[in-house]
Amino acid sequence: MKKMPTWITMTVLCFGLLITVCKPDPEEEASITSTVLKIKNESAWTIENIKWQDKNSEPSSLKPGSIGTIEIPQGSAGYIFFSKLPASINCRTQSIAEVETGETKEFTFTDNTVVVQTDDTANIQTLGAMEPRQTYLAIKNDSSFVLQNVTWNGKHFATSTAGSDIEAGGAQVKNTVAAGSQYIFFARKKGLLKLRTKNAVSVAAYEDKVYTIDNNTEVVEAAYDINDGTLQDIQKMLVFFDDAESGSINERQEYTAISDDARYYKAGDFTDSYNETPYGNYSLSYYYYPPKNGDKSIAIDGSLRLSFTLDRKARLSFWYAHKHPSSGRKIGGDRFSIDGTMKASWGSDIPWTEAEYEIEAGTHHVEWTQYGAYWEGPHPVSGYSSHYDYYLLNLDDILIVYTE
Repeated sequence: MKKMPTWITMTVLCFGLLITVCKPDPEEEASITSTVLKIKNESAWTIENIKWQDKNSEPSSLKPGSIGTIEIPQGSAGYIFFSKLPASINCRTQSIAEVETGETKEFTFTDNTVVVQTDDTANIQTLGAMEPRQTYLAIKNDSSFVLQNVTWNGKHFATSTAGSDIEAGGAQVKNTVAAGSQYIFFARKKGLLKLRTKNAVSVAAYEDKVYTIDNNTEVVEAAYDINDGTLQDIQKMLVFFDDAESGSINERQEYTAISDDARYYKAGDFTDSYNETPYGNYSLSYYYYPPKNGDKSIAIDGSLRLSFTLDRKARLSFWYAHKHPSSGRKIGGDRFSIDGTMKASWGSDIPWTEAEYEIEAGTHHVEWTQYGAYWEGPHPVSGYSSHYDYYLLNLDDILIVYTE
């Protein structure tokens, strides 16, 4: 039975009338209207920063076996928010705690209390089992090659913590990662060819993903992404010149520097010119094919020689083009040689064409030579006393790829 409140009688004079006012004792009034939520922690975990209806528990941290209270002026309902130690996992109760005005209600936490992680509301577990959900990526190596220095989105994968390899034949390494989309980078241990997956590997938040690499996985040479193939078949590419259709020039290996006879060019670089000297006037005209792709190609008025050393068989490929006069005095043409032996010559107008040659292991020298064609005598238009027409040999995509 509830205790009846003690009433205080007050008599006041109002408009000539005596009026008696009765009101409860202030201390007992507070005991009637205060609303209390008592929180007991019977779990095995310390909980802290305990709040209900934006009011802090007193005390705000409860060790196992402790009790805290929260007082508010009137009845209300809401979740109890808290952090689970030691990882400071922000949680709330799954059920709503409801307290009526003037009521003192008890809520008990146990290891089996169902709670929700507040910054990942899909993560619902018991208090005892509550841990943040993780995102996982496992990389499985089903290929016949050892994979070295394997990374995804900056995360390192290796069979052992002290090593850098994922062994061949089914070894798998699993890591927690941040969700994202990125290539897997690695080195194939045969020849230590640095590669990446051809396609980006996407991992969604809280996904437990396994990505398998086998001999048929499509990969790309990491340093030169036009060289692609399967993990089993891809071979290292030596690049002497290629603008990769992006305007940036990529070169590898030591070789004789491009001389005045051979230079990079872009459309519009060569224009007719006219000169006057004490010995007479002359004019020059250049004939060439526009760059094959991207921004630049190579123009040769003379020769270009490259030297390189191969440790196994390889394939040399390149693109060439040549403007040739339809009339007038013609001298020579274009020649290509390997180690001093002429492999091809071209003496007619040739649009961009690809050529390929197999080359054995060893040190080699390859050379492209251009012989121009010109007129002597006055130019039919400019009237200058001497006129020269230069027909340039054009090259692009000079690549060497190992074939074994």
